[in-house]
Amino acid sequence: MKVTVIGAGNSGLAMAAHLTLEGNDVTLWNRTRDHIEGLIENPIIHCSGIINGNAKIHCVTDDLAVALENPEMVFVTTPAFSHATLAKQFAHTLKIKTTIILNPVSTFEALEFNHEFKPTNRTLSPLIAETQTILYTCRKKKTIFLSNNQKLKKFFIFLTS
Repeated sequence: MKVTVIGAGNSGLAMAAHLTLEGNDVTLWNRTRDHIEGLIENPIIHCSGIINGNAKIHCVTDDLAVALENPEMVFVTTPAFSHATLAKQFAHTLKIKTTIILNPVSTFEALEFNHEFKPTNRTLSPLIAETQTILYTCRKKKTIFLSNNQKLKKFFIFLTS
């Protein structure tokens, strides 16, 4: 399945890694490039805990148009306060009907997302769902930077549950 994960925080990284290890074609998006620069250069997330393995993410990007290019499912893992802005951006960028799952949310966040999406894009009607809690309990345990001439070469993230 072609899946996009929006947000490269703790839960977004865990979700992207897990979905990749389960055989999905995952695109990971983050709004700030500096946060994902290492993963763009070396898109491997190392996981330990309940989920173990080295997940090579198909695409890591800060370009929302690339991230929303024909996904079958989109998981939004950013804080709830960012969802209204994302809904407006999705409305301008999304080209196909898809399923959008907001994780985590404030109550009725799917309704707000739809309310912000619809005025801009009346042709698409994505299925918008929400979860009340983060699906993954995870933290970045250790980050290792290997650099040469101030250029980041590798970025390893160990996730634990």
